[in-house]
Amino acid sequence: MPTPYRRSGVLSVIKRFFLIFLLSTFSWVSALAEEAPALRDPTQPLDYRAQGAKRPHFALQAVFVQGTRKVAIINGSTLQKGESLEGWRLALVRDDSVVMASGSERMTLNLHQKVTQPVSAY
Repeated sequence: MPTPYRRSGVLSVIKRFFLIFLLSTFSWVSALAEEAPALRDPTQPLDYRAQGAKRPHFALQAVFVQGTRKVAIINGSTLQKGESLEGWRLALVRDDSVVMASGSERMTLNLHQKVTQPVSAY
């Protein structure tokens, strides 16, 4: 017959094991929560933008077309059709412009910006 002294020792070991298990599980779950992306409100429309949210400034720097492969360099990033930058997807690549899409919004970027004021000669 086990003595109460021995039984309390076994319970103490079980309690310690359970406490260590809980602490390690909590730290593991909290680490996963930090890495998880922010959840999107499922009731918002897919193309929802918070009020005051500005459209990003994109500068089309180059377009390369070789056969069926079309590549655009926007803000220093190389993108092919379908790839994204700052939440905007590259929807269309032309010889001198591209179309960026975000939800129902579209933005056309031209390779050569139009001159709005004539340059005067010296």
